[in-house]
Amino acid sequence: MGRPPGALADLPDVVVQQVQVASTDGALVRAFVVARRDALDADGRPHAPAPTVLYGYGGFQISLDPAYSATTLAWVEAGGVYVVANLRGGGEEGEQWHRDGMRGVKQHVFDDFHAVAEHLVAAGWTSPDRLACWGGSNGGLLVGAALTQRPDLFAAVVCSAPLLDMVRYQRFGLGVTWTEEYGDADDPQELGWLLGYSPYHRVVDGTAYPATLFTVFEGDTRVDPCTPASSPRPCRPPPPHRCRSVRCSCAARGASGTAAVRCRAPSR
Repeated sequence: MGRPPGALADLPDVVVQQVQVASTDGALVRAFVVARRDALDADGRPHAPAPTVLYGYGGFQISLDPAYSATTLAWVEAGGVYVVANLRGGGEEGEQWHRDGMRGVKQHVFDDFHAVAEHLVAAGWTSPDRLACWGGSNGGLLVGAALTQRPDLFAAVVCSAPLLDMVRYQRFGLGVTWTEEYGDADDPQELGWLLGYSPYHRVVDGTAYPATLFTVFEGDTRVDPCTPASSPRPCRPPPPHRCRSVRCSCAARGASGTAAVRCRAPSR
């Protein structure tokens, strides 16, 4: 029988901890870590490394506040760890926190993300071969930077509706309205900022990149599908059975989309 209206669902016994990590320049970055209670010792430390998803956004003064997520609970109940990083560029710590992750200092956002990932490994929550990162839109840029800057740190990347070519992003869709956040590629100084981290321009031939899923949406009114569709190019062609494109529907966005799957599985 179904539950009567108003009845509480059976929820897994989980623990949420907030951790604090020093970024590359010493800035303190906070993150929420969600795990099963029985995966932790009496002091809240993990018994063993577990498959972990690290999520972030880091832009446009958007705050990632604590909230209920059935998807997160399902992942944690199955034995995984889920982590939300409050990176510079967001609004969690005020406007200066936002400004410290935009324009010429956008790299701070990526450094914060890498620092959280390194902490998760060092503290025993996970290991590089069990750590995945996930982000969409500006968060897609974030994980695209993680993919190209720290491929050694992640086993898998889910990169949804991303900005990856930061030299041309403003030529598509609403991109021209985002130059105040990222910089204007038509300005020589600001072009230098963008080229410093643009994932499309940082792909290095012969590098062993994590298994990566790119998703784009034909009806996306913000990030034009052609913006991420060409990037990043695979450096070493994978076997045919490891590279495919599939049609899918996305009810949340009300649009159909194409997901491109590119994987690699070298020994680590």
